[in-house]
Amino acid sequence: MNDLVALTVLCPYETDVADFVRWMKGVFEIRNSDDHAARNTDQGHRALHYVVSLQSTPATFHLAGVRCELQVKTILQEAFDAKAHDLAYKPGKLKVGAEMRRQFVLLSTLLQSIDGQTEFLKDLLLSGKKAVHLRRELALE
Repeated sequence: MNDLVALTVLCPYETDVADFVRWMKGVFEIRNSDDHAARNTDQGHRALHYVVSLQSTPATFHLAGVRCELQVKTILQEAFDAKAHDLAYKPGKLKVGAEMRRQFVLLSTLLQSIDGQTEFLKDLLLSGKKAVHLRRELALE
């Protein structure tokens, strides 16, 4: 069992997910591959599920081998899970028909496109801010 202890890491932007994963790989022992971590279910759940343990050091040797699941996702992926998880994702909850599953997937896809749109806007704002900064530096020279 890998998720006796499970933590969720919420990132505002998709690029923040990539940044966190890069950091995580330097801090923890990763027990599963990126491909195995990626979840994109037919119920609409999207996230990365990494099984990790502490790197063995003199300070952490007593915890070596203890595994934890880290779910890494955007805030909007978490919003979807908060709305749909108990209704459509967990086995044994409600019986969800094909049309309802399709609607959950459409909602998940819509939130994914909003994640992409906000990423674009962030990049646009940051590139504009960088251009202004560069122009100021050139003017000062």
